[in-house]
Amino acid sequence: MDERRKKKIKDILFAVSMLMLAGLFAFIIYMAATKKSTDMLYYGVIVVFLIVFWALTDILPITLTGGFEGKSDAQKQAYRTYAIIDAVGLAGLGYFAMSLNGNGMMGAIVYAAAIMMKRKYYDEYRDGPQQEEEEAEKETAAIEEAPEETEEISAEVRQEEAREEEPAPAKEEE
Repeated sequence: MDERRKKKIKDILFAVSMLMLAGLFAFIIYMAATKKSTDMLYYGVIVVFLIVFWALTDILPITLTGGFEGKSDAQKQAYRTYAIIDAVGLAGLGYFAMSLNGNGMMGAIVYAAAIMMKRKYYDEYRDGPQQEEEEAEKETAAIEEAPEETEEISAEVRQEEAREEEPAPAKEEE
């Protein structure tokens, strides 16, 4: 699939999700104005919206554009983690929206924490876990190149530990 087609799909999904978001805000305002925000309809609409919104923003773009093509298993796992954290954040947002009459601040805190956490996993999906792998390869190469130095350092550490364990000679009294 060419990049132009992928961008068009993502743009359409984004537009649909933003229209849904505007509709949800209008619904919440209407329900609050008519004091019906405790009806089961109110809760049901919020839950359905959050599930559909999550699918539109996290599942469909990857599925429709082949977002996992050419990605490593670590990158795929990073995206799955990202999507799960996003779902948890949206659940927090839903709790906040459902608790407008009560104490929904914990939901807002969960949503804010999810926003901060999920960025790391999306970056790892997009760019790959390059830094950690490169550092591990450098350490492995350094150990393989200089095994004598590692053995010498280990011997020195063992000697120092042995000296520390030896009891200090007792002083003679005069």
